[in-house]
Amino acid sequence: MSRLARRSLHALASLKLTVALIALSLALVFVGTLAQVGHSLLWVQQNYFHRLIAWVAVPGPDSFKLPMPGGYLLGGLLLVNLLASQVTRFEPRWRRVGTLLMHAGIVLLLAGELISGLCRVEGRMAIAKNESANYVEDAHRMELVVIDPSPADHDRIVGVPQSMLAGGGMIRDAQLPFDVHVERWLANSELVDGTAREVPLETGVSGRIDIPSADLTLERDGVPLGRWIVSADPRVAPQPVEVDGRTYDIALRPRRDYKPYTIHLLEFTHEKHPGTDRPKRFESRIRLVDPAAGVDREARISMNQPLRYAGETIYQSSFQGEDVTVLLVVNNPGWLVPYLACVVIAIGMLLHFARSLVGFARRPAS
Repeated sequence: MSRLARRSLHALASLKLTVALIALSLALVFVGTLAQVGHSLLWVQQNYFHRLIAWVAVPGPDSFKLPMPGGYLLGGLLLVNLLASQVTRFEPRWRRVGTLLMHAGIVLLLAGELISGLCRVEGRMAIAKNESANYVEDAHRMELVVIDPSPADHDRIVGVPQSMLAGGGMIRDAQLPFDVHVERWLANSELVDGTAREVPLETGVSGRIDIPSADLTLERDGVPLGRWIVSADPRVAPQPVEVDGRTYDIALRPRRDYKPYTIHLLEFTHEKHPGTDRPKRFESRIRLVDPAAGVDREARISMNQPLRYAGETIYQSSFQGEDVTVLLVVNNPGWLVPYLACVVIAIGMLLHFARSLVGFARRPAS
């Protein structure tokens, strides 16, 4: 190995670099926490922790933004620092096994967070008692759906993603029965007398989610069909649009991800803490049917007992009213990595302290 390579490796393995990276990580957590006063938790996660570079707003009369290392960059540098320290200080001796295992566990933790950040997909599934659902909704991403109910055995649905609606302007597509001109996109809104009014975005401390709306003009061959207000407010029903003697429905709703299985809610029970409205325990008894896999079975999902099926984990998230359960369906390829990392770290600590204890016991009494 050349002298330059050795110096570079020792620089990457420096303890001073470790301390600096940990200090920057604490600073990122601090500014990310402060940012939740004006932004949602999802926004902070995507713009501070799931970024190589995070742009931090500095308030004041002439507010501006400063760059700082984001979560992905800090995590990657910590991983490189840890691996470099192992290479430069590697000793193939029994007394180092515990330390090596602890470091290996930390590497697994960092790798697991990266896998989860890049690959984790989740959505909510709300089901009323004695009803069923075969899709999950992403409450943070909307879509404008144009529904054609004319087929006898199904509805034909064309979706326009939120990213296109937020960009404004004219939207044309051969699958749409009309052109959509976005007059206004409201990232968060409230409805007053049938009109959407823009309101400030929800923040991470509010515990609520944004309710987008859109002001649309629909056209057919350049001829306006009318103007519609669509909203993600669950109280707003799909609205009819007549084109060439056919009726379509339009609605703004959370983006849906359809599953190969269907969940039927057989029973839902919940308890509250005495004298309060705080939930104490809630449980869903469901029937899961997957015709392609030949699966038809019952299961119970409670607050501390999720259901794992087809690589997904189904959690009891919350409920609405007395008989509507809300399940959280998570597909996370790296879900097992943190558990494995904790086991590796625990074994490493046991070996390290056991070796120290044996060495202490063998010392001659003074």
